[in-house]
Amino acid sequence: RGPAPRRPAHPRVCTVAETEAPSRLQLLVLAPAGADVLVTAGGELPGVEAPGRLQESAEVARAAREALGAEVGLLRIVDEPEPSGRQRVVAVLALRGEPPARTRWGAAPAEFGPVLAEATGPRPPKQPWRHRDWLPAAEAWLLGAVREAGRAATGPVEQVRVWDLSCVLRVPTDGGRVYLKATVTAPLFADEVSVTPALARLFPGR
Repeated sequence: RGPAPRRPAHPRVCTVAETEAPSRLQLLVLAPAGADVLVTAGGELPGVEAPGRLQESAEVARAAREALGAEVGLLRIVDEPEPSGRQRVVAVLALRGEPPARTRWGAAPAEFGPVLAEATGPRPPKQPWRHRDWLPAAEAWLLGAVREAGRAATGPVEQVRVWDLSCVLRVPTDGGRVYLKATVTAPLFADEVSVTPALARLFPGR
């Protein structure tokens, strides 16, 4: 018997694209007013194939920006597996600026009626950041709070995370990063407003 084969010193690490089926990302981009959404010249929702599973809101927002070639705000993510095993991700977005080339405003597919009603209706949803009017108002409030604190913003407001329980915004300032976190009304977050400054006093600079 010969010597046993040697194991490689560094085992091969598989990428997400190698271990999981690709994702189909559809972009439901809301018009500034009314119920229209952004569609291609052929009347379809813009979309893109993404390698592997899209799990984080930052990944989805980045893929949406790259696919559209435009800045967008992420309102929510609808994640649905397809029979083939491929993941279908629908990103509900608010466009910042003018529609990209080769797109136009048109009617949304009927299946998105409930999503559109939540995002454009007169009543704020349980997760208020799912409404298209919330993000601009939240950004304006955050920048106003920064000015009132005697600081100056040194860059644009960014979305750190968007999910069912909260939405986190961040803006760089001349005195460090400033965050805004909006949460659902739930006992889970009842003490967060008082706990956060207490932790800041215990662990300054973190």
